[in-house]
Amino acid sequence: FDFIIGCRYHSLVHSYRNRIPCLAIGWATKYFELMRDFQQSEYFFDCRAGLPDGEIESTLAKMIENCLQEKKKISSKMDDILKGKNVFDVIFGN
Repeated sequence: FDFIIGCRYHSLVHSYRNRIPCLAIGWATKYFELMRDFQQSEYFFDCRAGLPDGEIESTLAKMIENCLQEKKKISSKMDDILKGKNVFDVIFGN
């Protein structure tokens, strides 16, 4: 995929794990925190606050235009997270 549009937390996690950007519609702080950590918070919409007219479309256009740069940001963050570690080290803090 070039990017995804997701509304489930684990879809975002798997997307980032595969270095794929996403436009997210969520309802919990964990969505924002994950996207902030990957420098992607501008692509998050908190549906509890309502979805503003036209803003999703303009953000989608921005994602289409900047998809490759966003993939690079995500890849860089994943490389930092996994540097010298396996997935169990990351999960269990070893």
